Amino acid sequence: MKAARTIVSIQLRAASVARMTFAFVLSLFCTTAGACESDEVGWFPDNHGVKRKYLLHIPPDCTRDQLPLVVVLHGGGQSGRLVRYVTSMNEVADKEKFAVLYPDGSGRYKRFLLTWNAGDCCGYSSHRRVDDVAFVDSVIDGLLSRGIFDRNRIYLAGYSNGAMMAYKAGCEKPERFAAIASIGGSMTGREHLPEIPLSVMIIHGTADKHVPYTGGAGKLAKWGYPVNKQSVEFAKSFWIKANGCTQKSLDQQNGVVKLERFSSERGTAEVELFTINGGRHSWPGGKRLARHGDKPFAGLDASSECWKFFSRHSKENAPQPRLAHPRTDAVVGTVKEHREERGG
Repeated sequence: MKAARTIVSIQLRAASVARMTFAFVLSLFCTTAGACESDEVGWFPDNHGVKRKYLLHIPPDCTRDQLPLVVVLHGGGQSGRLVRYVTSMNEVADKEKFAVLYPDGSGRYKRFLLTWNAGDCCGYSSHRRVDDVAFVDSVIDGLLSRGIFDRNRIYLAGYSNGAMMAYKAGCEKPERFAAIASIGGSMTGREHLPEIPLSVMIIHGTADKHVPYTGGAGKLAKWGYPVNKQSVEFAKSFWIKANGCTQKSLDQQNGVVKLERFSSERGTAEVELFTINGGRHSWPGGKRLARHGDKPFAGLDASSECWKFFSRHSKENAPQPRLAHPRTDAVVGTVKEHREERGG
């Protein structure tokens, strides 16, 4: 009996320590990521009726009308609060004068271990078939109704599971975004080519074991969390084809970072790929989230590169929608299969 009371006491103390540690970590995120108090907290329901949180950052003392809006999607098991901390996107936003939206994914718990339904990945949201494309689109619609955001300059950036979601949203709602960015993400291979071009930036490390550069199920597959399995080469070729890119306008090597840029004939849509030789699964230039997590590559600032890429693109200059892609040999076989499935 005494032993049982001792065990219960130890468990209670451990739970108390865990709660205090969690509270401390959250306060650290607020302190490090900039004034949490200044970021708006809102809630919006998804297709299951579950109200999910978002954070909205608007640069202080910003008098600019029609602000560009950058939506940042967190990785699997994270939250909007955590990706705000990891990316320091608020700092870039304050300097360049754009707003940032950090929506939460869904999960068994309301505040952490959240995921996005990006196809094969990940976890709770995928198993419950949460319509995250519709959720993100609805949150953006709600913000646009305020009349202070530029609907021609809405951008989407994601990390890991969030990057997979960015690819999915770009394929299903290309008319919503002026450009998207994938940092450490992958595609399923089942995506349909979008009906209109959409500029895409990709950043990926060759030593990423969670979302492998060359494709595959990833490090966590043995625990029941396989990721979208296509390679970076597949994603690059898919978007080159989707955007009608006919020329390689840039091929630059800077140390371990290789930058390739592919442009369309009119120069209105492009695909940009940063390959980090030896880079692991992290947000380059960002903060390390946990001691056991991969150390971010310091030689590239992904947040600044996102804005540098986004700032070149606007829906005002976007090509008109096209009904179908021309029937030519695909860069990768799977893309050809997608066109045949659509009858295009």
